[in-house]
Amino acid sequence: MTYKNKLARWSMMALLPVLATGCLSEFPEETADGEVGVDPTSVTVEAEISLDLNLPDSEDASVNNLYVNAANYPDALHRITIAAYEGTALAERVVVYEDLPLTNRFQTRVSVPLHARDYRLAVWVDYYGDLDTDEIAETDSCYNTFDFTTVMKPKSKSYVGNNRFEDAFYGCQDLDLTRYRDEWGAKVPVSMELARPAGRFELVATDVADFLALENVASVTDPEGGSAFRVYLDYDGSMPVGYDVLSDVTRHAFDGMSFNASLRKTALENAGGEYSLLFDYILIDPDETFSVPVTLRVVNAEDTNVEYARYSFRLQCKRGVNTVIRAPFLTTDPNGGIGFDPDFDDEIDVDLDN
Repeated sequence: MTYKNKLARWSMMALLPVLATGCLSEFPEETADGEVGVDPTSVTVEAEISLDLNLPDSEDASVNNLYVNAANYPDALHRITIAAYEGTALAERVVVYEDLPLTNRFQTRVSVPLHARDYRLAVWVDYYGDLDTDEIAETDSCYNTFDFTTVMKPKSKSYVGNNRFEDAFYGCQDLDLTRYRDEWGAKVPVSMELARPAGRFELVATDVADFLALENVASVTDPEGGSAFRVYLDYDGSMPVGYDVLSDVTRHAFDGMSFNASLRKTALENAGGEYSLLFDYILIDPDETFSVPVTLRVVNAEDTNVEYARYSFRLQCKRGVNTVIRAPFLTTDPNGGIGFDPDFDDEIDVDLDN
């Protein structure tokens, strides 16, 4: 070995500690979720969400009711909440708001950033219907969607009926992203067709003329800007007010639920023979017929102790269908019996299986 080679070798050996300690160093920054460095397993899920706003009618399968769209509620919005769960632990949650469609079909795409793991992907679509303000708050809706194991009406609100914004849609499916662990920035398309977790019912009075002819009704008039009557519907059994989207079952059934609506005498006079009194949406387990005893009461709006009619029956309802129930709700003697139809037994059971 020549002197020059030895000198070069000794110089390299002398510089080795300096090179080892003085090499280029990186100090990785934290990612948005608080992890150190860049996650090479990040996956973007592109969820294609679609649903049909039409609601089939129980009386005629060819009739589809379109209750809320941009044509009749131009200021309302769809709220889309999509969440990924590992077991029952929330991994990611995204909420977006979009305009209602002009037709019966709603479609949108939502991007969800996830890691390459195994999830349950769940979606809940409902309405933001507070039309008095331009500010959007997540609590300004009929449901609290912060936890998909119990989607329910906000505790700060009393039971709400006669509200078409209670309509909602959901979907849930397994999503295994572990195959993308070795890919950088993978994008995974997912298609989800949503369904309703609730059924709708509507109570239609068939005895409007008979009611208006009652002696204690003929003298009643609507106050200026108000209504002469109020209609109450009391649920005399347990009513579920929550839904577990991950398990697809109802949750939190409570007793004593009730709601009411105003009833104008002028509206009855212009209605003809029939008039739609009340409607509601009920959360129902899949493939089941929900059944609950109810009592409908017609009272004076200014003095609720004055009762004109009281009608008790068993309500049956299926999810994804509008169940129409027609009966002489207005002329049933509140003290018992039937005012104008002695052959009616004051009890109706709607058989939805036939």
